[in-house]
Amino acid sequence: MKGIVAVLVGMSVSAVAAIAFGFIAGHLTALIAAASLLCGAGGAIYSLTTLNFPAEPTEKPRALDWLVICCFSLFALRAFCWLIFVDDEDLSILSENNFSDMPLHLTFINYLARGASFWPENPIYSGLKLHYPIGSDLFNALLKLIGLNDIIALVCVGLVASLITCVTLYRWGKGFAIAGFLFSGGLAGFSLFSDLWDSSREFLHTGHFVFSLKDYQGEMAWKNIALAMFVTQRGLLYAIPAGLVLLCSWRDRWLGKETSALPLRFEALLFSSLPLFNVHAFVWCLALLAAWLVIGSAAIRLHVAKLFASSFLPATIFFALVTGLFSGSGSMAHVIHFRAGWLQDDDGFFEFWFGNFGVLPLCVLALLFLTFWRIDFHRPILEGKWWYFWRYRCRLAKRDWRQDNVRMTAAFVIPAVGLFLLACFVMFAPWEWDNTKIMIWSYLALLPFLSRCILKPLPRLARTAICILLFFSGFASLCGGLDLSHTGWPIVNRQELTDIQHAVRNLPVAETFAAYPDLNHPLLLNGCKLVEGFQGHLHSHGIDYLPRLHQLDALMLGGSDWRKLAGDLHVRYLFWGKREQEHYPRSLTPWRQESAVVAQGAWGTVFDLNAPSKKTSALTAH
Repeated sequence: MKGIVAVLVGMSVSAVAAIAFGFIAGHLTALIAAASLLCGAGGAIYSLTTLNFPAEPTEKPRALDWLVICCFSLFALRAFCWLIFVDDEDLSILSENNFSDMPLHLTFINYLARGASFWPENPIYSGLKLHYPIGSDLFNALLKLIGLNDIIALVCVGLVASLITCVTLYRWGKGFAIAGFLFSGGLAGFSLFSDLWDSSREFLHTGHFVFSLKDYQGEMAWKNIALAMFVTQRGLLYAIPAGLVLLCSWRDRWLGKETSALPLRFEALLFSSLPLFNVHAFVWCLALLAAWLVIGSAAIRLHVAKLFASSFLPATIFFALVTGLFSGSGSMAHVIHFRAGWLQDDDGFFEFWFGNFGVLPLCVLALLFLTFWRIDFHRPILEGKWWYFWRYRCRLAKRDWRQDNVRMTAAFVIPAVGLFLLACFVMFAPWEWDNTKIMIWSYLALLPFLSRCILKPLPRLARTAICILLFFSGFASLCGGLDLSHTGWPIVNRQELTDIQHAVRNLPVAETFAAYPDLNHPLLLNGCKLVEGFQGHLHSHGIDYLPRLHQLDALMLGGSDWRKLAGDLHVRYLFWGKREQEHYPRSLTPWRQESAVVAQGAWGTVFDLNAPSKKTSALTAH
């Protein structure tokens, strides 16, 4: 556990130091990157030398635990070794889920590494401060600045994060928690059998057996966590292991095991740095701690008060930076809205909830019941033939709240269920699916209690049946999402990316480009700042992009007022390439005659709108 805490401390200290140095120097440099990483290494070494957890007898992993650990290892190797890779002429990604996310992360990494001023403007919406948890991308930008290859850095960070996530999941809820993380799903995956049946019938008629796995949860609201979130939402590479370490520490405090819990200073560091990496994780943990101020024992309330006091200032600063809390253009408060039913829409209640979650809602209801009541059988249910348990006389008895284990279970289960239900009615982002980023924390928090309170007392056959209902769909989806037959999805041509990198590397990073707002525009992937980026990203970040989009379109069409529009948008450079030619075919392109060419090639042309063309200069001089 010391090693995991050391890695997390090293990463968080590196990010915090880079932000502090960035504010002092105005931007990141190779020297600042090296200094920040050295600070992180120092924090990691301090953790290793000062943390001293008592040696406690631990239960060795069972065969099923090792099985899910092997599954996690295979998932991590497949998902992150091919996270982004060179495929002939293209730069490609493995997962379709990552098609829109990876270009955005590459944009942030390269934008920060090019020396964007601190706190940086948003590269996909110029003039607005960047309100996004950039911790993981900032860490990769530091690695890039010290000379580490982009692809190698992304792969290594993903693999290390997978390792510590697997260990913390095991520490939190043994193999059941790892399985819950890997194989989350509902009932959609059971359509695998109907696909097999259809393929078999087709084989009997034609002699050709055509069948392929797919991500069956991909079209559902509740998707596979490993595929749809852990691989794509890079902030979770830090937030999930850090959040689980905190949960383990807080569980030990509820059980009175103070010596096994993290010291307050480490809890404060991990907790207060969460907003830099994942705001939703921070909000969920904050709500959990706030609930404990009401229902916790005196010792717990005192510890929570100390944690709040020690982390209040840094957590507030980081939260404000990544959300724009104190700015007029803040993106957090005005996107929160009420929407009952989450993504249910016109789907029936039972069809939606059981289709997405399977038997999980029933298990959670049973867990809530058993949190307050226990069932005492006249004879133990496991004696004799268990299928005759209905013959056994039983009675209900209230839980003994003097027991630490009972109070600890209630302290996690009740707030977790409450926060999940809250996320079903209150949306914390413009895109309702983003509420999943809060829901997964309730889900992860409940897993060990489902295992201990629901599954463990049952006979083996019943446990097996419930586990199949809980995890089969997610297992089928994970296999389908990482199928070895997948050849990846190209996001950009390598030669075009390299040529444009050379063309813009000496241009000021603070200047704004006008270009077509494509998802994977090479300017964005090289860390340039655009008037507007991909509209899907802007919408999910809570930015009202339509008025400016109309201005950008008018500018790119080259009407008579194009110079005024360029001035209003603070555009200095205009990029004209194949995307622009395709989407603005009726453009008058007046900048060809009136503006200087900065760079030109087969990929397109960069015009400096502030400098007249040589022909215009000659006419003016004449």
